[in-house]
Amino acid sequence: MAGKGTAKLGGIRRHANNQPMLLRRYTSAVRFRDATTEFLARNEAHNNLLLGIAAALADQPVRAAAAYMAMVEDADGGSASVALMTPP
Repeated sequence: MAGKGTAKLGGIRRHANNQPMLLRRYTSAVRFRDATTEFLARNEAHNNLLLGIAAALADQPVRAAAAYMAMVEDADGGSASVALMTPP
């Protein structure tokens, strides 16, 4: 079931304004860090933990291999959200 403000249509999630959203998953921590840093730095005080973990994973590829790294982009290719999960 889609969350509030989204609808799942044919495997594509759409925002409430009916614009398509793209989930981009990363297997490279360096690419993830490079793709998300500008977006996260816009609100650095709230995102400092994500910024720090992304930077640390980029320096430690062995640890990064087990991490889930993703970014949601809007129809214009702009970042809308970032997800990062590391194993315990």
